[in-house]
Amino acid sequence: MRRLEHIIEPCDEGRQVQAVLRERLHMGRQGIRAAKFREGGITLDGQKALSIDRVRAGQTLAILVGDTEDALADSGVIPVPGPLDIVFEDDDLIVLNKPAGVSTHPGPKHVDDTLGNFLMHYFQATGQRCLLHPVQRLDWGTSGLIVFAKNAHAQDFLQKRLHTGVFCRQYLAFCQGRFDQLKGTVDAPIGCVGHTWQTAAVREGGKEARTHYRLEAQGVLDGAPVARVRLQLETGRTHQIRIHMAHIGHALLGDPDHGGDTQFIERPALHSAFLQVEHPVSGQMLTFEAPLPADLQELNQRL
Repeated sequence: MRRLEHIIEPCDEGRQVQAVLRERLHMGRQGIRAAKFREGGITLDGQKALSIDRVRAGQTLAILVGDTEDALADSGVIPVPGPLDIVFEDDDLIVLNKPAGVSTHPGPKHVDDTLGNFLMHYFQATGQRCLLHPVQRLDWGTSGLIVFAKNAHAQDFLQKRLHTGVFCRQYLAFCQGRFDQLKGTVDAPIGCVGHTWQTAAVREGGKEARTHYRLEAQGVLDGAPVARVRLQLETGRTHQIRIHMAHIGHALLGDPDHGGDTQFIERPALHSAFLQVEHPVSGQMLTFEAPLPADLQELNQRL
């Protein structure tokens, strides 16, 4: 469990506890509701407080966030030792540099060999009492930056900001063909063709999806035109970048599901290179970058 504290400022004199928790500590309704039923969950100067109580300047308002012992015992995620490239970590979130070829979360086909399994083992090995709180996901074949929360409050805060200016994700991709313009936006709805998102494609009636791209370099690989492109998501549909690039005639190398050539690389040539998030407690903007992994560095050099 983690205790968040805030000293009441004169400008908040007389306001309700719940209002100050929302605005000063960025707490959501669910987090406040959960704390109400915990021993010492919400306090003013160390004494139990109700969400409707009025605060006074100088008081210390505190709230407990974190996972209960019951939730930890019933997490459903098998802790398994595995490699983790930790880019940043504090009490509320952890940023990892994911390798290609590893799934993000456990599922029917990957029960105990995912980033989530490795992370749960790491939490246990380091004495951290927290569940797996995913904020985003990366495809099995995509490498690069990904963030996990360490408590429900941080998860809720980050997920609500996923597609806003304070949660910026940029990707580098190696695409087929020659681009005629330096930058552009693909605004095309994505929906299921069959019964799952694994068969998603641009289709009328699908969910809105927008991808912004900027050309960084163009060249040839064995006589075939290839471009390195930086992309930024405005929405977050499954396989959005791969689908959108193929839709405009620039399928990613290594992505045969969408028409990409696999002779140069055997996984989609996509890397989460830049991540900027607002910290869920301090409000500080955090910025991270991850260099291209070895297989994409080789492509880049050949390009």
